[in-house]
Amino acid sequence: MEKDVDGSIIETCKLLECTFANEEDIEFDNTQIFEFFVKCIWRIDGETENRLPSYVFPRHITERLKQATIISKILESWKIYGDISFHNILYGSINTLRQVFVELIKKIPREFDAIEIEERPNELIEIARNALKSESDLVPFICRNSTYEPEIFHINSNCQSYDPRTWISTIFEDFSPSSSLKPLKPSIPFKPKSLFKSTVSNLEVLENTNSDPQVEEYRLKLKEVSDLELKYQEKFEEYENSQKELAKLQESNDNLRNNIGKYDPMYIEILQDIEGNGEILMNKILSLNERMEKDAQQGLEHKSKLNEELEEIRKECLEKGVATRSLSEIIDETEKLKEQIEIDEILIEKLKKKIEKNGAHNKFSLLEKRCTDVENMIEKQEKYMKNIIEELQEVEKKQEREYDIIDRSFTIILNTLIRSSETNRVRKHIQAFLNIHMISSDIVECIKKSSKLKLDTEKLYEEITVEERKDYDKQRRLIENDITEIENENAQLIDKIRKMDPNFNLDSVLH
Repeated sequence: MEKDVDGSIIETCKLLECTFANEEDIEFDNTQIFEFFVKCIWRIDGETENRLPSYVFPRHITERLKQATIISKILESWKIYGDISFHNILYGSINTLRQVFVELIKKIPREFDAIEIEERPNELIEIARNALKSESDLVPFICRNSTYEPEIFHINSNCQSYDPRTWISTIFEDFSPSSSLKPLKPSIPFKPKSLFKSTVSNLEVLENTNSDPQVEEYRLKLKEVSDLELKYQEKFEEYENSQKELAKLQESNDNLRNNIGKYDPMYIEILQDIEGNGEILMNKILSLNERMEKDAQQGLEHKSKLNEELEEIRKECLEKGVATRSLSEIIDETEKLKEQIEIDEILIEKLKKKIEKNGAHNKFSLLEKRCTDVENMIEKQEKYMKNIIEELQEVEKKQEREYDIIDRSFTIILNTLIRSSETNRVRKHIQAFLNIHMISSDIVECIKKSSKLKLDTEKLYEEITVEERKDYDKQRRLIENDITEIENENAQLIDKIRKMDPNFNLDSVLH
């Protein structure tokens, strides 16, 4: 099981392009663990590159501690389960960090398959264009036997590359009964052309000509026509303004009707004749006031009852020693939980869509399958352990029953011997039988103790193997090296400060 998990971790290292991924025997030392953590965090959230600028294990101890605490805080914000403390990140091994690695791999987005496609989009576009160019135009079956004759084309169109059969097919494709039965919009009445310009131009021409009675009559008529034209334009503008006002009035009437529809028609009838229906309106108002007072009284009574019940519950809780909380705190907590549930549902939907987009050809599907296989194996082992425990319990019960049977048989035999104990020989047999009974009971107790001791020793061996795999000696050595490095750095810093200030005293600064 651990080999499968380690194999999935190594495959993830290859996908993340770690520097140690192509090695044969990966030991996962502190430098490799640090690189794996940083590259996983970069893949999950690209903005973390500002906080973690490099995946190389820092040489300086202070920088090392700083980077480890940043990684620990990031993992804590992502709710990664396991030992994610900074000292485990720096000095831990694959055995102590295996669960953290699995949880971190699950957080990695499934976008590795899309990388190759994004790197060369131009090639894919060119391939798609060439494929589309090679395909011929669609010609329906009914047009296959028609002749290739050009029709009337647009001036800029290429007649040689045009097939009329494709035009027929597009007509068939675009036609639908719903589109043909759509009602046409009514045509907008056109604005009558103004005659003012023509009349003005005619007047200018006539003014330039010589005086003549017919010309003067014609001039007078043109003036009348121009006056009428101006009046017509004024009237037409008034008509347009009145149409706009009418549209506004209709809109306001519609709004009033919609608002009035919300109220009871009985109140509207009463308001239309207030003088005649004044008594009815007053009676209605008085009845409503009485009802409101009754409802308020009932509400106060109900509230007092609820307060009494709440006080009783609080007293019971105080007597039992249960911590009480106010209703507002409980409501706030429920609201927070609802908001968190909504956020989780939105994230679940986003993840589902992301999974549907990526498809089943993703390389992480293999890791997911392995994780599920590991979980199934763990469940099977737990079931197997439960069955073993149940079998042990049944065996213990059987042993107790057999011990009881032996005790009962001993007592029966002893009673029969005591009844027939007339001679000294029989008394000797009774004494020997009692000794056998005592020895058998001691043997039973020894068997019980030995079985318990065996179980305890097995548990101790398991704990010893687990502790040995944690590599405490290696971690202790790493910590000792870091401590010596810190002490040397502190000594160097103190020497530098004393060179700058000879009167410097460390004890005075500390105290």
